[in-house]
Amino acid sequence: MHDGAQRRRHAWTEFSAPPFFQNKTDRTIILKECLTYATPKGETKQFINEENATIALKAYGTGSAFDRIVIFNGQKLPKSMNTDEENLEHFKKTLKIYEDMAEYLKKIKI
Repeated sequence: MHDGAQRRRHAWTEFSAPPFFQNKTDRTIILKECLTYATPKGETKQFINEENATIALKAYGTGSAFDRIVIFNGQKLPKSMNTDEENLEHFKKTLKIYEDMAEYLKKIKI
């Protein structure tokens, strides 16, 4: 493994909130996910989801850095501490862009 990658992995293993979050009472962030469909003619259609979340003061559990530090609205701990079923239910409620894109593709008959 490249030396820089080892340092980054170690940094996430020992994660604590960055200094600019340490004394903040509001660690809210906005997560954005975007899907873009491009036709063969170059026309595009975007589907965008926004969700508020909070950065934890320390990492929990295992998984990606994102999974270990991001707490979704209405939850007390990061995604890594939820069951797969809890995460699935969360995304069913909040992440509609995949359904929206599927409906769009049906509409244009792809």
